[in-house]
Amino acid sequence: MAHGQRTILRGLAVIIRRRPLLSTAFLATAALTFIFGLKAIFYLTYWTDHRQKPIASWMSINHISRVWKVDADALNGALQISDSAMNGVSIARIAQEKGEPVQVIIKQIKSVIEQEHGEPPS
Repeated sequence: MAHGQRTILRGLAVIIRRRPLLSTAFLATAALTFIFGLKAIFYLTYWTDHRQKPIASWMSINHISRVWKVDADALNGALQISDSAMNGVSIARIAQEKGEPVQVIIKQIKSVIEQEHGEPPS
């Protein structure tokens, strides 16, 4: 270890001994900053990646609404769903309850997205 590094480590040890409460608060703050920074990075990469995914039967109205930035009420209107509790249910289940094929529901959802964004989803 170089002389400069040893001096820095001794200085840190002195600060920790003289101000234990301040040192603990600093370390806790640094740890929380690191954790929330990682959380923000994961959040951004998750939603950026999901924006590119095609609409699938496992997705819910809430999920599609958030990923494609479309109003959930507009999707409910296109699908003729009056109960907003269905927003958390998968498209497959909505299709099953309506007695329609999943592809018909997906087409209706894609048309709403196209109307709001001017381009069809992938």
